[in-house]
Amino acid sequence: MHRQRTLPVQAPVSTLDIPGHAAQRYHEAVAETSLFDGENGVRRRSRQLLSLHLTRNLPGICDHRIAEYAYNIP
Repeated sequence: MHRQRTLPVQAPVSTLDIPGHAAQRYHEAVAETSLFDGENGVRRRSRQLLSLHLTRNLPGICDHRIAEYAYNIP
């Protein structure tokens, strides 16, 4: 005899605040970005975007030591 599997009860998608969660995670990630004194708006934003890309999109794909080295090149 086969046992019927039951799935855990999940909240309906309509009750989830997906945009709010994404915004919260984005702000947390940006806050983790190390910045240098004297960086102007464009350099600061570039560093933030690079940090987001390296820490959120590439884990497991590139060696973290290379990423950290490249990230800290002035």
